[in-house]
Amino acid sequence: MSERAVARKEKMKTNRNRNIKGSIERILWGMAAGRCEMCNVFLGINSYTMDQGNFSEKAHIEAVGKMGPRYRELMENDELNSADNLMLLCKVCHKTIDDNPGKYPVDRLKQIKRDHEERVYYLTRCKDIQKSYMIGYFSAIAENKPEFENDLFCKALISDKKIPSVRYINLIGSTNIYYADGTKDYYSVQEKLIESETERIIKQCIRENENLSVFALAPIPLLIKLGKQLSDIPNVSVFQCHRKEDKWSWEENNHDTVDFILESPNKKGQERVALNLSLSADISETRITRSVGDIPIYKITIDNPNRNFVTNKEIMDQYVCAYRRCMEEIKYDNPDLKEVFVFPAMPNSLAIRTGMDHMPKCDPKLIIYDQIKQTNDFIETIAIGG
Repeated sequence: MSERAVARKEKMKTNRNRNIKGSIERILWGMAAGRCEMCNVFLGINSYTMDQGNFSEKAHIEAVGKMGPRYRELMENDELNSADNLMLLCKVCHKTIDDNPGKYPVDRLKQIKRDHEERVYYLTRCKDIQKSYMIGYFSAIAENKPEFENDLFCKALISDKKIPSVRYINLIGSTNIYYADGTKDYYSVQEKLIESETERIIKQCIRENENLSVFALAPIPLLIKLGKQLSDIPNVSVFQCHRKEDKWSWEENNHDTVDFILESPNKKGQERVALNLSLSADISETRITRSVGDIPIYKITIDNPNRNFVTNKEIMDQYVCAYRRCMEEIKYDNPDLKEVFVFPAMPNSLAIRTGMDHMPKCDPKLIIYDQIKQTNDFIETIAIGG
């Protein structure tokens, strides 16, 4: 190696600095959308105090100092302090990558950085993406209070090609009711909360012509009631709770279909019938007749009732078509029909869509039953229509 090359090499070692230009900082912040490129937390606000500020740290992928993680000897300052060699990180993630250089080598960090910045680019390039107002309804199921995370709702909206019109979901109802699930008082209190709070939201969304995205977990009769209050008039998108990491997001490129099976009784011309919705589990006719007596039972089911079959929005639409066919058949078979006793075992999204499909002028009164843990039997809960 020539003397000039050696001298240049030594100068590069000793002249290294952390002088990041303001223009580079702005480029980095913009490419990362102000979010930690590791954990995706927003760095423009203190999540505890909600104060605004710049809470980001600029982390070098290849270190400035010789003792630093992922140090590479021959680097000019322009390369060292370039946007390509920097990551926008929160304090925790910055410490994590620097304390574990073996786990986070250069190639892995560059891939993490590339993935984050590409996601930001593609998610923000559409100008006319639909905004949606998020509402959530969560109430205790037996002794269990549903847990939920706002970030998962926002992520689900993105999977549905929407963005939230406000940052946080609007919660209706309450998980802190004095009465226990499975009692008349519990359903009565929750029913009143649903009626009063959805009316306000629906009026606002109709006035502003805004899409409404619904996330809900509760006893099935209350979900049907929620759907009835929402009706099919507003522009409503209903989301299904999945048993996976991205709890509310639709699977990309999922085109599954489901065959809904309709079963009809021989006995017709009655004033009262039962509707067995055996979709997430199979409800035996014996349990129904034990609750309402020997009346005709109509049934909607699938080949293998389970809780996980609603994997895309089209399946919800297929169900609504099957439900409407069944309801029209019930009315045709029973001209003097007054009441339908509904026994539901179904995913949360289909329960909401059941209520939304109810036609108040021409559908009979629905009396919704629910299984209670106390006796493992069905009880009458709430009524819709009539």
